[in-house]
Amino acid sequence: MQIQSFINTSKNSKVDFIFGLITSIMLALGCLWGYLEMGDIDTDGGIFAAVAMKDINGGSLYQTAWENKPPGVIYFLEFLFAVIPNKIIAMYFLAMIGLMTLVSGLYTLVYNLSKSLFISILLIALFSLFTVNDKTIGYAMYTEIFGSVFIVWSLCFLVKFNQTKKLNHLYIASILIGFTFWFKEPFLLITIPIYIFILYNNRSTKVRGYVLLSTALPTLLFIFLLLFNGSLLAFFKMIRYNFNFTESIEGSVTKKAQLEHLWHHIITPLKFIFLSILFNILRGINNKVERPNVLLNIGLLITAILFVIISPHIFNHYFIPFITVFFVSFILLFKQGQTVYPNSNLLIGIVLFYTIYKISSTETLNFKLAIHYYEPDKVSQILLRDKNATLFIDLVDASGYYVKGDKLFPTFLPVPVAAHFGDSENGLINRNRIYKELSGNKPTYLITEQSSSYMYWHIPDKNLYYGNYEKLDSVKAKYGKNVILWKLKQH
Repeated sequence: MQIQSFINTSKNSKVDFIFGLITSIMLALGCLWGYLEMGDIDTDGGIFAAVAMKDINGGSLYQTAWENKPPGVIYFLEFLFAVIPNKIIAMYFLAMIGLMTLVSGLYTLVYNLSKSLFISILLIALFSLFTVNDKTIGYAMYTEIFGSVFIVWSLCFLVKFNQTKKLNHLYIASILIGFTFWFKEPFLLITIPIYIFILYNNRSTKVRGYVLLSTALPTLLFIFLLLFNGSLLAFFKMIRYNFNFTESIEGSVTKKAQLEHLWHHIITPLKFIFLSILFNILRGINNKVERPNVLLNIGLLITAILFVIISPHIFNHYFIPFITVFFVSFILLFKQGQTVYPNSNLLIGIVLFYTIYKISSTETLNFKLAIHYYEPDKVSQILLRDKNATLFIDLVDASGYYVKGDKLFPTFLPVPVAAHFGDSENGLINRNRIYKELSGNKPTYLITEQSSSYMYWHIPDKNLYYGNYEKLDSVKAKYGKNVILWKLKQH
């Protein structure tokens, strides 16, 4: 009884909530700071930053500053660059803001449902230990994180609506859902079961109308911004391009491989969480009262799987929405289980603690509560000194040098990501376009790996690089590759 009393110490006070929230955020940030240093910018983050920089410096989004993602993360970065002049710090804030808002949403959800400070902190500790590492959440600058943030917070307000019946909570939940697509299109799949749940449980035509209107508000906002910037038509062309991008191409993986990764790397380590979800689904599916909640969670899990397998590729950050939904379903179904087993907090606490113990015994955790300030390397220093120069990076891993060197790219996209330059119709068009742009407007600086890089293999004139550029310097990157800097020769 004393143990059970300790687990249920929280009385839903503001002090308990705030203490738990701060603790949860610091747990997540400590995991992030343990491996991600300021200036660590991977392919996705570097591309987003480069496109944002060009868009606010005379470029045109989806035209001369191209990226095959909706503009949510681009506009967010443009805002950060406006309020934080140091772009390296702004990029680090991007990673921290995404993680903090995701963790705070999960904490709010579990606290509101469990009313237990102990359970809430344990769950966030497990989420942080399992997710916040260089293998899963990686450099934390992915659109999957921000889309997951809006999914989690929309569910927080949906739960709040179910508790208070205040319609403003329902409309806020609807607005938040409407943002997800604008970070990555497949999030539309995950919103479907949430919409069905909302519309099924609210039969009023007026309420349904306001829900649909609330959901449309983010879309109206982004359409206005794109129209204002003259990028709306180009955006729709990019969306059409992405439909072809889901087809199997060279380097694609099978759906079986994606599902095996999900099973072995997510469900198996979290098997007790999975069994808890499965138990509550099987127990509640035949209960008329609980069935809508069960079906909501089944829908969330299935659509999160579809989110992964809709792509022909397998990257760890593609699984972030599924991991998030996995924990969300555990939370929602755990609350449902409490209606039958009122003292289940003790059992759930044991499950969480044991899972944390098992994962921590096999994973090396480098937990830090300090940020090391960024110092530019040799390549960055050279680029920073030449204020008005341009740069092209033919090494996707090195895309962060656009930010580190504060340089714009002269081509329509910042780095030649292999997926966009295959032997497909679009790939051949992209190869031809980038070659023409490089030939007609040679950048001042060029970054490659070793003696040749991806774009070099596909350009018709091999002399474009080495007949026009001379090697200046190089550094060994954290990810193991040599980053070589070249400068345009003075003829």
